[in-house]
Amino acid sequence: MKRKISAILAFIFFAVSFAYPQNQAVVKINKYCKELDEKISEEGEYRNYVMIHTVNYESNVRAIGRQNTTIKFYYTQPGDSVKEENGNVEIIDLYKPPLKITIEYNIAASQQVLINYYPDEKGNLVLYHYVSKGAYTNGEEFFYYNDGKPVKIKYMATDEGKEVLEKYKNYEKESGFAKEELKKCEGILKKFGEYKIFFDNMIKIEKLDK
Repeated sequence: MKRKISAILAFIFFAVSFAYPQNQAVVKINKYCKELDEKISEEGEYRNYVMIHTVNYESNVRAIGRQNTTIKFYYTQPGDSVKEENGNVEIIDLYKPPLKITIEYNIAASQQVLINYYPDEKGNLVLYHYVSKGAYTNGEEFFYYNDGKPVKIKYMATDEGKEVLEKYKNYEKESGFAKEELKKCEGILKKFGEYKIFFDNMIKIEKLDK
């Protein structure tokens, strides 16, 4: 009996020990993203020297009609490096990865989607936040990452009693992710990588005629 109790206590200890760092990682990520959003939203010169590259798409999509998509890249003032060669001096801008990337688009006239990608200081994704509002569904999705690995998935309904076609289920998981969940986590990381490449190309294109 004593051995059985000891085994149970040991299991609980290791379970708590395993969950604690992940929970702390989520707390740290939430704090970091909140402070970043506050920094970006503050008024003043260049929003604390945070600038924005914005891309607007207007397209006509089958079964949706006109769709407007806005992508924003929040980034800090670049540093520079001086390159001298054959008597010529060239100033090279040194950009850090974007602080935050947002994507907004509509599905017909009844549904709006907002997606936020939050990287850490090293440019690694720590939070993917998806928000959908409208007549079809109302909810949010949170995907937390630590060192490129998912540490928490959360789905949250925000219908507030409204009639919608599909209702979000409130759901949270911090371990034991299913195969489909891991596949989605990998897909999010891949898309984030594509956005970072696009940001780098925007910087090059800006200089073409200057």
